[in-house]
Amino acid sequence: TGLLSYNAPVSAFSNFGFGGVLTYDRLGPMENVFFKLNGAYHINIGSNGGKLGVGLDLGMIQKAINKDLKWADPADLLAASLAGARDMAFDVGFGLFYYKPIKSGNGLYFGVSGQKLLPQELTLGMANPKIRQHAYITTGYYHDVYDNEKVVLKPNMLVKTDLTSTQIDVNLTAEFNKVIWLGGSYRVQDAVVANVGFKTKQNIKIGFS
Repeated sequence: TGLLSYNAPVSAFSNFGFGGVLTYDRLGPMENVFFKLNGAYHINIGSNGGKLGVGLDLGMIQKAINKDLKWADPADLLAASLAGARDMAFDVGFGLFYYKPIKSGNGLYFGVSGQKLLPQELTLGMANPKIRQHAYITTGYYHDVYDNEKVVLKPNMLVKTDLTSTQIDVNLTAEFNKVIWLGGSYRVQDAVVANVGFKTKQNIKIGFS
């Protein structure tokens, strides 16, 4: 799996940003390529400095099956038709993201988004797999626990679902002097993750999980 992403504000337009994402994923004989261009506009909400980001992305999905695919039954015409097959579809996503800037050592964010919103079918040989709609929900908190942000706790949660199966990640990170962090994650009924990292004086973050 490989991922390349970029995002930045647009200096000529207040509160507007744009970006792009390119993802390559290979699992067994299947290869997936996702490419998206996205934009977001941030709206001031309330008197506490909160902002609501409204985002939209447009892109394409390409799925391919390796031509060297092997199958057990020589008479299986469906499997035979998959070898070397590929198809492409459009992709649309939409999201909302609210965040309250950090004040007095505390901050909050909440987001919800939908991906692959267009109901479509691909044609891979004699097969027509459907593209499932995906939804994501995330929320997190920034809490100063010791001596003017020398120790900060950052609990957060991510829920991912295609309305058939659901994954829930619960995470907690402790940050020290805004330079070093230690964290742990639990994916319900699936995995436990530990991570560690630090930030250099050039504001570059390096981490390992």
